[in-house]
Amino acid sequence: MPVLSDIQLIIPGPPDDMRGQFNRETRCVAALIERLLPKITTADSWKVLFKCVGAVRRDQYLVSGGVCELEVQADVEQFFTLSDPHKKEWTLQVIEDGMGKLLPQTGWPQEPFQQAIERARALGLVNEYVWRKPLHAPTRKMTAEILVQHDVRACDISMIIRHRSGQILRRELLISEMPSEFSFYWHLGALKWQSATRVALINRDGDRSWVVDL
Repeated sequence: MPVLSDIQLIIPGPPDDMRGQFNRETRCVAALIERLLPKITTADSWKVLFKCVGAVRRDQYLVSGGVCELEVQADVEQFFTLSDPHKKEWTLQVIEDGMGKLLPQTGWPQEPFQQAIERARALGLVNEYVWRKPLHAPTRKMTAEILVQHDVRACDISMIIRHRSGQILRRELLISEMPSEFSFYWHLGALKWQSATRVALINRDGDRSWVVDL
């Protein structure tokens, strides 16, 4: 049975700059909800796709190729006039409205989704996390970790080096990328200490690295 792992908001229609911008700028909150959800298995869906429309023409969901699609009434024009914090709130509200409409139809449990939404609000809709686990230096006196900060307009990837006491010795921004997993995911390949004082983030293709020296 498929595991639900993806939630996206789109503007129906052929791809263009506006639809691309909308998809990117709603990703940070949608990805936050995905990360806060527990493992949820479904009969036929691994992805939820909310189609944001001015007027709903079909109230029932439709599953095609494992993608559960549902139209949700939303003022997309208003979205583009909002500040970044209000874009996050707008996105969360559409997800909450969409789930309120979808879950009674699918029979999926409502509590995990509501808890994820409440936790997202408690976090102030800030989507940041340490990628994988901190990595100990060869001397075991320090650790290196990769902090991912997924926001409305960018995803920043930073390296933080800590003393074993927890004190931050260095923090450096490595990459600022478009806020889409298709853009920033490929930078996250491996974290390696190359010496006692040098650590590198290596991309998934292994052909580029970002190095921090102490």
